[in-house]
Amino acid sequence: MAYDLLVRPNGISEIKPEFVAQFEFKEVASICRLLKRVDSDFLHRIAGYYEDHVFDLAAIDTALSQLFPLITLKLQADEEAMLHKLLAALSFAKWRGLDLHGLAA
Repeated sequence: MAYDLLVRPNGISEIKPEFVAQFEFKEVASICRLLKRVDSDFLHRIAGYYEDHVFDLAAIDTALSQLFPLITLKLQADEEAMLHKLLAALSFAKWRGLDLHGLAA
């Protein structure tokens, strides 16, 4: 089972979502370790792996402001890879001006 991160306007099903990232269940451990470094609603929500979530632009901005400072920390390799994956997905959604959807697939 995987968790997909997609970008599209919320509630508009006619627009094809853009796939931006995916992580597997085994990668949730790295999200949990990131949560020990920063209290982030975004991380809490996606750590719930089996639930779908929608992050609007305000939630995306909040998540970016919480996660970007972690770049300067000494992280384990899997934490760093996950951080970069999440920052890329959040940044892409912000750049496109669209909601980020987390879907349990």
